[in-house]
Amino acid sequence: VDFTPVLEAVKAHSADLSPVLGAIEDSASGLAALQKAVTGHFAQVNEAIVANHVDINLKPVLAAVEHCRTEADFSSVLEAIDVVRAEVRDAGKKEPDLSSVLGAIEKSKGEAHGRFARVLEAIE
Repeated sequence: VDFTPVLEAVKAHSADLSPVLGAIEDSASGLAALQKAVTGHFAQVNEAIVANHVDINLKPVLAAVEHCRTEADFSSVLEAIDVVRAEVRDAGKKEPDLSSVLGAIEKSKGEAHGRFARVLEAIE
């Protein structure tokens, strides 16, 4: 697989994408490192969920990230985030304030979509 267009798109991006760029450039362990870099974007979501003692399953999101190791398509990650967001909203009907969880999910989804938009364009 030729990642040259992807690398050029990532290099052109103004944000610090060094974890993602480093993951792509490392051909031996690039996919695993890319998975780790993407998973890192969900740390704030997980922290907010834990802080609010909400029983939300992030496994679908992580499974979608795992799937991206072989498929250069991040739509499954974004779909999994939407599922988790729906679970959080359902839990929000029972809990008094889950705004920090929803905010963290929105932020992570926005960052993931924003940071990978050029990568997705280059892949397409």
